[in-house]
Amino acid sequence: MTIGRGSSALAWAAAGAMTCAATADFTGAVAVGYTVTAADFGGAEVTVYVQDIYLLSDDPTDALLNVYNWNSSQTGITYFQSFTGTGWIPTNLGGPFDTAALQQADSFITIGGFDYSTGIPLQTPGSGAGVGIDSNFGGNNAAEPGRDAGWYNSSPPSLIGRPGDALTGLGVLIARFSHGTPFDLTGTTFEVTWNNGLGTPGVQETFTVIRFEDCNQNGLWDSWELGNGYGWDYNENQTLDDCEGHVVGPGADYSTIESAIANVPDGGVVLIPEPRTFEERVVIDRPIILAAPNGATISGTGNVGPGTVVIADNAPPGAAIIGLTITGGEEWIDFPRGAGLAASNSSIRVEDCKFENNRGSLGGGAVFEGGSPSLVGCEFVDNISADVGGGLRLIGGSVNVEDCIFRRNYANAGSGFAMAASDADLTMQGGWIRDHTGPPLRATLTSSSPSELVFIT
Repeated sequence: MTIGRGSSALAWAAAGAMTCAATADFTGAVAVGYTVTAADFGGAEVTVYVQDIYLLSDDPTDALLNVYNWNSSQTGITYFQSFTGTGWIPTNLGGPFDTAALQQADSFITIGGFDYSTGIPLQTPGSGAGVGIDSNFGGNNAAEPGRDAGWYNSSPPSLIGRPGDALTGLGVLIARFSHGTPFDLTGTTFEVTWNNGLGTPGVQETFTVIRFEDCNQNGLWDSWELGNGYGWDYNENQTLDDCEGHVVGPGADYSTIESAIANVPDGGVVLIPEPRTFEERVVIDRPIILAAPNGATISGTGNVGPGTVVIADNAPPGAAIIGLTITGGEEWIDFPRGAGLAASNSSIRVEDCKFENNRGSLGGGAVFEGGSPSLVGCEFVDNISADVGGGLRLIGGSVNVEDCIFRRNYANAGSGFAMAASDADLTMQGGWIRDHTGPPLRATLTSSSPSELVFIT
């Protein structure tokens, strides 16, 4: 007996909009798909594709009462029924009739009544008891549900439709469909009735099955992860970054950032999931995103030798560095540039990064010459420049600096200890500058609002 849930597994999720004003609601529908190979009565093995349909809830007191007006988007299918479990109403007589195929592969409808702790609910003896089937279904032995089919809790006041902690979250299993070839119930519509227990009013709603993916096979459908902050989508294409990017870190395919960058396509994400330090030089000159949601460090110390840590020349729109600490850059003589990050003609976005302990000839923490870069939520601390711009140096271009912090930077030229800007179109808002031993700002600007520069404390 095997249950396939790897790259060959199907995974769908469905969601339906709620328009009613109940205190607790069923909030959507989810179809979880997988493959099963299991022994039926007599030992014959069957392999089928399975889709388990759940209703999702936001409250464990919800009680599903019925499913009706079920209309499948895909018709003309004779769904698999186990030899000892023929019929859509769950029937497991136990003993020699209790086969793996009946538990895992048999098609049935239900109003909950299953143990969800197994991940894949098993049709064990007694599971799904108390469900009735209406006349529109076409009978208990129908090949598939008929038009406007329905089923219901036939044994009230039993609360068999209460949600439990299922694979998909808080939910109620309402059906299992299985067939020998792949099928897709995307677009299937149905209605449900529920309340919150005896004496509470009933609520009705319509749901439509919409297809989503569980691309990282972690048991959570992608839309839920994206909508609830459990996954990252730095390139904003509605796909989880760990499903399309190249993860850098222990046990991953690439042990260095540069090797991952070399293999990620334009528009992709190099994701560093764990906080760790990389001693290397990094070049970003394509529309890719380098992101460390839990923090990581790129250091110019160790065996790297003197030089700029990150170079982003000609980085186009769509290029970004997010969540990194850049430190240890030493660029004094050979190449007059910034030590932490240096970029010319770049439109890169730098967000939530920290530039610390970098020492450069033209600028300390970062230098941007031309282009349209954007720095948001960055921190410049203890950087040194042999010229002006101990923390940040801007030469020309159109630059946005927002909510950035400057502390204890130094400029050997005697001014612009925190930041120096020359011939730049600068927009600066939020943030603060403090703890510098010399004039923190030096700016000759092509355009700027003076009020936006009065943020020094």
